Amino acid sequence: MAAVFRVLFLVLFYLPATNGECGEIADCESCFNQQPVCTKCQQGWFIASDQVTCLQCPENCVRCVDLNSDDQAECVECIAEYGLSADQFTCTDCKDSDAHCIQCTDDNNDGGVNCTTCDVGYTAKANGQGCTECNDHCEEGSCFDANSDGVAECKLCESGYAPSFNKTRCLNCKDSDAHCIQCTDDNNDGGVHCTTCDVGYTAKANGQGCTECNDHCEEGSCFDANSDGVAECKLCESGYAPSFNKTRCLNCDYASCMNCVDIDQNGKFDHDDRCTECAHRQTPYPPRYRTCKVCPNMCKQCTWIDQQTPACHICYDNCGLRADNRSCVDCFDSDNDDTAETCLRCHDTFIPDENQLVCHACPDNCASGCAYSSSETAAICTECDPGFTASANKSECLRNQQSNVESLEINASC
Repeated sequence: MAAVFRVLFLVLFYLPATNGECGEIADCESCFNQQPVCTKCQQGWFIASDQVTCLQCPENCVRCVDLNSDDQAECVECIAEYGLSADQFTCTDCKDSDAHCIQCTDDNNDGGVNCTTCDVGYTAKANGQGCTECNDHCEEGSCFDANSDGVAECKLCESGYAPSFNKTRCLNCKDSDAHCIQCTDDNNDGGVHCTTCDVGYTAKANGQGCTECNDHCEEGSCFDANSDGVAECKLCESGYAPSFNKTRCLNCDYASCMNCVDIDQNGKFDHDDRCTECAHRQTPYPPRYRTCKVCPNMCKQCTWIDQQTPACHICYDNCGLRADNRSCVDCFDSDNDDTAETCLRCHDTFIPDENQLVCHACPDNCASGCAYSSSETAAICTECDPGFTASANKSECLRNQQSNVESLEINASC
């Protein structure tokens, strides 16, 4: 039992107390209950060597320690906008260096302030002796005293601005042209050389501003190719084509024309707006090839000899080209007229009649023995598929029945 009381006494003796119970020790934040031993002082104070006293840190010091137990504290951290001296005994006001200095040091331990960080819009001088104002429109964090001459240089300007050749200014791209959005000062003359313009404009080859692109020119296809300040278009929007000198996009919208060129029949460029591609099953027709006309019925691809005379080149499936090469005939047309042409090939499971004018459907289950019968005026089957037998007139294939022999074999097996 005595041992239990002894342990309880020790626990109570060394139990940390709250700030309200450390009143015997001024500025002590944490201590032991049964004797005045301070374990932690309030901010800006440190524990003296006797452990019963809190001493104040150096002026403007927020955190300090007594490393040598001589009651002479070394500062670890100064309050905001104060810098720590090299010997850690003092905190120096950064504003002593410059009104815009917010972080500093006293590396030489001479009371002098070396500024390391300045307010937004300012940068520390390379020698630490204060701040220098950044260039207008310089991106935050892109301003430096690069040449240690106390003059701020800007590596990256805000959008719409560009560093001057010596980087001491941010040039406004709009000074070149109201439509200029990216520029440089490559010639070190302080002038703005435009490199990129708004949509619908392109930079002049000499950099002196922007020139308007052609109407209906594809974005990114407009250039000052001849360095004359005149925009040329390499690729026009769908339904338009570049003129011969590429300074215009010509309208191809002549009755379904999808693509066109600026060329006449002799290969000369005369702004004739000739159509080269039409919508489906249409083709340009003479004399000026500006209008698209639909191909004849059943014709898939054609040209027009004149406004009234077509020339069909490819017919649709199951259609054949007439002898005059102008139109197509339906291979399944049952009308036997004198104008019909012969059918060269019928669709699968069909066979032509003796005059090759009409395609007739073969009987079902007749894959290889289909033929045309003039007496029946219909397709017949001379050889049915396995398991089927032709009817008497061969107009159909009937499923086979089991023979008597097969029936006897089945009965015998029983």
